[in-house]
Amino acid sequence: TEQIGVSVPVSTHGFILADLAYTKSVGPQSGDVRRTTWAVGYDYPLSNRTDVYMAFKYDYYASESTGLTYGAGLRHNF
Repeated sequence: TEQIGVSVPVSTHGFILADLAYTKSVGPQSGDVRRTTWAVGYDYPLSNRTDVYMAFKYDYYASESTGLTYGAGLRHNF
């Protein structure tokens, strides 16, 4: 598996997030399996301990259906 991700600051607040992962598996039991996953998101701090975020993920797994996932949330660190 190979993966790369970035967090890019936007203006004075917030971060654009991006990630890409690629997996290739070859073997007698698994066959030739390839998987590509990428995600993008945005994280906005409301305070030093609280932030809101949203993200979207695309997941492709060879010979299977494609998965699309999205979510949003509020995070508070104690």
